[in-house]
Amino acid sequence: MGTNNSKKNFSLKVKKWVTDERTGALLLFIIVCVILMFTTDTFLTLRNLTNLTRYASFYVMVGVGVLVIFMSGEMDLSLGATMGMSGIMSAMLARDGQPLIVVLAVGIFFGILIGAFNGYLVGYWTFPAFIATLGCKQMIRGLITVITEGYPINDLSESFTYIGTGSFLGIPIPIYIAIFLAVLTWYILNKTVFGRHVVATGANAQAAIVSGINTKRIKLFSYMYGGALAGIAGMVLTARVTSGQVNCGDGFELDAIAGAIIGGASMEGGSGTVIGTICGIMVIYTVKNGMSLLSINAYWQQVAQGAIILLAIFLDIIRKKQRS
Repeated sequence: MGTNNSKKNFSLKVKKWVTDERTGALLLFIIVCVILMFTTDTFLTLRNLTNLTRYASFYVMVGVGVLVIFMSGEMDLSLGATMGMSGIMSAMLARDGQPLIVVLAVGIFFGILIGAFNGYLVGYWTFPAFIATLGCKQMIRGLITVITEGYPINDLSESFTYIGTGSFLGIPIPIYIAIFLAVLTWYILNKTVFGRHVVATGANAQAAIVSGINTKRIKLFSYMYGGALAGIAGMVLTARVTSGQVNCGDGFELDAIAGAIIGGASMEGGSGTVIGTICGIMVIYTVKNGMSLLSINAYWQQVAQGAIILLAIFLDIIRKKQRS
């Protein structure tokens, strides 16, 4: 009897560790890393770890923006398209030799603009977030094709491509940018009035309204912040590939959303952490990296990607049950 109780208590502890927003994603990340350490010869090489963290950094830039939107109680399926639009607009300016500050400002502006459009529809017109952002995504992808006529934009200035291809002290620039945005997001959510209002709005919008919080404005600003970060990610990714691609950012929002949920963010709002989101994204991208190192067929990688998204939803459901 005692043995059965011990096993039951142990299984409950494991379940709690895996689903806890502070430890779950980190535990999964460690498990994946340990598996790849013993199944591949190249996972722990400096070159592979540098490439892994570099490409994961783009998802982190988008993911911490997703976290803010999630914590306000909403979602955004257009962030990948936002990356594409900011990337294309910045590439056009970089090709024409515009100063870097102008290129970056315009890219961020388009990210904020798209976020404001979504936030206005969802916050002020009470559009369902899924429908509003999905429709926006289709519109933006269509506009990108119209603007570029389906052709890539090449011959970008070196000052622009450096933010994607350069490095400092042996560490790629995109990693520095991702760390800065992660720290900034942590500070906003934990140390500012806006951050507290975001959490309150996502946790209980009705109670937030009674407390005098303008939840419509909070949702608008949350979408604008997420759009700005997606715009930055789109520009850095464009600089990395040294070309403005029509499909830039395609599918990024799904991995970023899955990473945030694996990291403890709730789709219902009010909960989540920056560290958890980063760990969740690292789980996803480490799995992808490992499958590539093991030469697993690309179609099976798609299967794994879908399974990870379902795992994220499953973990979110378990957390809801635990909270209730």
